[in-house]
Amino acid sequence: GQTLLPALPSQLLGLDAWSNLHIGGFRARSGDQVVLLSCSSPAEEFYSTIPDTADLDVLSRTLAKGDPDQAFWLGILKLDDRKLSDE
Repeated sequence: GQTLLPALPSQLLGLDAWSNLHIGGFRARSGDQVVLLSCSSPAEEFYSTIPDTADLDVLSRTLAKGDPDQAFWLGILKLDDRKLSDE
């Protein structure tokens, strides 16, 4: 069969002063969170995680439980008033 390769992000957050995220039609508000995931095939349970309980620990455990041998990269970007602009 095919071998799954480790998940690697093509651009990393925090290396530059800004990040170039392409999210069509998304209007961010203060308090919103954006989950950043690089994974070959996320477990179905990942998509049904309750947003209020979605922290890195819960999401990581959900992904690992689906396939413990599959590598993934996960991050949460939390937005507040200081990070939002009126564009």
